[in-house]
Formats: sequence, C-alpha cells, structure tokens
Amino acid sequence: SFDVVGTVFDANFVDYTVELSTGNCVEAAKWVPLHNGETAVQNAKLAEVSVLPADGEYCLKLTAFDKAGRESEATIGFKVDTMPPAVPQLSASVEGKINVHLQWTGNDEPDLAGYRLLRNDQFVSNDLLVGQELLDENLSNGTYVYQILAIDHAGNESELSEPVSVEIDTTPPAVRLRSEERRVGEVW
Repeated sequence: SFDVVGTVFDANFVDYTVELSTGNCVEAAKWVPLHNGETAVQNAKLAEVSVLPADGEYCLKLTAFDKAGRESEATIGFKVDTMPPAVPQLSASVEGKINVHLQWTGNDEPDLAGYRLLRNDQFVSNDLLVGQELLDENLSNGTYVYQILAIDHAGNESELSEPVSVEIDTTPPAVRLRSEERRVGEVW
C-alpha cells in the first residue's frame, strides 16, 4: 500500500476527490475513485491505496471543488514495477598476477539501473556499475569469491549470480638445488 500525499486548500473549499486510472495521464480515461474528502489538506495524506495495482503505468487525479462550483484538477503519473531484473552471468580471470578481470552478461531490461558487485560477501563499491566489466586491481594473496546482481530503477534486485572464485598467488615456488660432493678417484 502507499499514501497519496498532496494539498487541497481554498477559503471557499467544499470537497475533493482522488481517482486512479490505468495508462499515462494523457490517455487516462477510466477513473476509479479512491477517496472523497471534505477537509482541506496541506502537504498531507489525501488517500491511501491499500492494494498495490498490477505492474504498469498509472495516473492519479486530484479534483477539488469550491462553494461557487469551480473545480481545480492536478494529475501525476507513476509506474508500478515489482519485477526484478534477470540474474547476470559472471566470469572472472586473473590478469597480471594481482588483478581480477570480471565480466558479466548485460541485462536487456529497459529499466535497468546498473549492477552491484560483491567480493567475499562485501559490495566492492557503493555506486552502481553501469558497464559489463570491471578490473579489480592490486589484490593481496588469497581466494576471492565474486557475485553480482542487477538493479532496476524501481529498486528491484535480481538474485545473486552463481559465485565465481579466483586465487591470487604471488608467492613464487620454493626451489633448491643440492649437489653431491665427488671425491677424487671415486667412481660413480
């Protein structure tokens, strides 16, 4: 549910109506009354929408009437979006021994806002990523597990991608040579 907030006020105010229609405000034609009020309201709740409508575009209309029979009208459009984006597919490879090159499939939802990347269950950045790759640089030795999710403009988040694990190892292998002493006159 959500509240419809606004202002309806006049010295000769009589009442107001809040209505809802599907579609954008230019094409809205089938209005459903949400609330009728007889008290002036200033920057406060005019009505409550108790059940969220189905995903789509909608228009709210506020109509106020005064004692002389005049009316004023205001409309505002909004979208309902409850569908999360698809889960991106993530891949990773070590580059230059201390960097991880991450790539993911791009989502094609028209309302995609960006991506959030996690390294070892922590977000790599507070900002949304808008591309489809990232170079995570100057990492220390260790195992790094990455996951990514997509976010749309309504704030809906996809599920996390499958984890991708990479190992950063800059420690060279230990090597040692041993030589046997030869004694003069000894046969091998």
